[in-house]
Amino acid sequence: MKSFIQYLFLTVFLIGCTNQRKTDSLKVTDDEIYVFVKMVLKDLEKTQKLEGTQDYYLIDQLATPSFVYDNPSFKLDKYFQKDDLDFIQKQIGERENFLLLQDSIKSKRIISQKIIDSFNNDRKDNIDRKSHFLKNYTKKYGKNFYDKLSLPIFSKDKKTVLIDISSFFGGKTIIYRKENNKWKSDIIVGWTG
Repeated sequence: MKSFIQYLFLTVFLIGCTNQRKTDSLKVTDDEIYVFVKMVLKDLEKTQKLEGTQDYYLIDQLATPSFVYDNPSFKLDKYFQKDDLDFIQKQIGERENFLLLQDSIKSKRIISQKIIDSFNNDRKDNIDRKSHFLKNYTKKYGKNFYDKLSLPIFSKDKKTVLIDISSFFGGKTIIYRKENNKWKSDIIVGWTG
């Protein structure tokens, strides 16, 4: 009887561990976010070098993807499977205000979103908002501009990812798809600042 109870306990324990592993695989980890962000930054660096517009800084706070607030009619199901949509909403809810750490990002200097937001705090009503911001920004950071990334949004199988990249001059939404163990990207929306 004692060995039956031990066997039963061991079986329940192993089933619990298996279920926990399945649950964990349905989450996007910090490491997966950083690996993806570094890959995007590497692609961005290549593009900026070709354009002669390499930005030195990166905002620490990953933004909410633009489709959530700017374009609610954006058709996610064009890029993701229907069973990915709940997974995507969960990611957005769990990762709100995700901050990048300088130790994990070597290619750019991380600057605070809170500091950037403060550049318009003392603006007078009659002063142009953009000019006021640029004056305060260049006083602190010079003419080195920054990039801002959104939270990368992963499909359940983690083979499709959507991310926004923006700067002073505009931005784009990019969809990445993993095919034959390589990431391929397509710009699906672009905008100017």
